[in-house]
Amino acid sequence: MELTVNGLDFSYGSKETLRNVSFEAHQGEVLGILGENGCGKTTLLKCINAILKRDRGAILLSDYDPAMFSEKTLGRAEDGRIDVKDASTKEIARTMAVVSQSATINFPFTVLETVMMGRYSKGTTIGNASEDDRNLIFDCLRDAGALELVHRHVNELSGGELRRVMIARALVQSPSALLLDEPTLHLDVIHQIELMELVSELAKTRNILVLMVTHDMMLAARYCDKIIMMEKGKIIESGTTEEVLTAENLDKVFHVKCRVEKNPEIRGTNVIIIGKSDRDKK
Repeated sequence: MELTVNGLDFSYGSKETLRNVSFEAHQGEVLGILGENGCGKTTLLKCINAILKRDRGAILLSDYDPAMFSEKTLGRAEDGRIDVKDASTKEIARTMAVVSQSATINFPFTVLETVMMGRYSKGTTIGNASEDDRNLIFDCLRDAGALELVHRHVNELSGGELRRVMIARALVQSPSALLLDEPTLHLDVIHQIELMELVSELAKTRNILVLMVTHDMMLAARYCDKIIMMEKGKIIESGTTEEVLTAENLDKVFHVKCRVEKNPEIRGTNVIIIGKSDRDKK
């Protein structure tokens, strides 16, 4: 599936939050949405997932699986592209899965029960799950590195373990796109690395589109294929990670002095924070 966002505007009442946001994202790649807190990153994800109703612009899906949409929705497509505003909540859930930064489970469900809830958009419940459903659930638990947690209760898990479970729940939706909002928030360093390696691998092996909101420039440099950099609700740079993550751009957006270099050990770009921006010292 391909995603095209074209001229997107959104406001919370009189407060303009997103302005003329446009970009494309493709299956098999991890696209990082990078910027300081409050720049509109999470709002953008919510508009893409149709949780928020945009003011203007278009959010279009192409190269999708027609079986995921009703005849009514398919009939509204123009040039083979469906605008998310024309799709139902259940149809969107079939194509896009979300893992939010505040994902919590307040009831003592087991991991198996929690992950099975991701099949709701397919009409599957705990009571009518087929053998194929169960096989899929265990495959997703394995792919998310959470298979050994299957019989534990989610309210007993660590932050890193819970994130893996929530990713498994997202994967059982069989999505074409995975939307992650600050997936490494509050995780220690080793779990940040493990989670990002998992996300990168899933994008390639499952050929799904991954949109990841983050303000962590170092993880974005290492694991994102492409980046859009936002400031005050606007995209100020977009392109490959190497093109966007320059010392100049990081200085401009994050107000920090950095050294950006290719690192053969990680087969990617490395960002080293030196200190506060020189212009902020004046």
